[in-house]
Amino acid sequence: MKAKAVLQMDTSLGADAIVVSPSIQSLQDFAGKNASVEVGTVEHLLFLQALKKSGLPENAVQVTNQASDAAITALIAGKTQIAASYEPFISQALSSGKGNVIFSSKDVPGLIADLLIVRQEVLDQRPDVVQKLVKVWYQTLDYRQKNLDTALAIEAKQAGSSVDELRKIGQGVKWQTPQESTKNFQAGQTTESVVRAGEIITEFLLDKKMMTTKPPSMTALIDTQFLSQHIASK
Repeated sequence: MKAKAVLQMDTSLGADAIVVSPSIQSLQDFAGKNASVEVGTVEHLLFLQALKKSGLPENAVQVTNQASDAAITALIAGKTQIAASYEPFISQALSSGKGNVIFSSKDVPGLIADLLIVRQEVLDQRPDVVQKLVKVWYQTLDYRQKNLDTALAIEAKQAGSSVDELRKIGQGVKWQTPQESTKNFQAGQTTESVVRAGEIITEFLLDKKMMTTKPPSMTALIDTQFLSQHIASK
């Protein structure tokens, strides 16, 4: 299925993290330890980025494939020393006194992000609808910013979660403006660039055999015309 990204909705800036037991003081301390990581997820990708920064090879850590919520439970119970997870489970570990954040999506800003993806046939046949969708998205963000308590109550009901949990998650998420989204769609050398982040994610997916064919250049998978028209209409 052919499709393209038309805007970057948000980026994770701390909502995803590697949490460790208090005995671990540095990334280098990962050597010989046990880690609970849900293999094939963005948490797995983040864990490998932490390992890369530490200079340790993947086999320096014994990894157990475990869901992100269970990983934090294992950490609190002392059954693992390292857990890759996301909010609100990160806050649970911190409040228990049994875990500390040692590496998070703040350290690789933009690597974990949400994009609005549209099928190519829709881009070709109904560009007017896509343009309206972009407009409504930013109208929604504007309403949310001005009426956060009301918005959180609506979101909590839809998600079956609590307002407090969503508030914690929101503290680690950066909602992107049209201008920021446009900038991040440009090629760059840091993970803030969707192009560079896409290259890193592609390498991860290929290495873990979750994808067998290398996709086209990330720049070919981005369509900025709708962002440009939205900004020009203001």
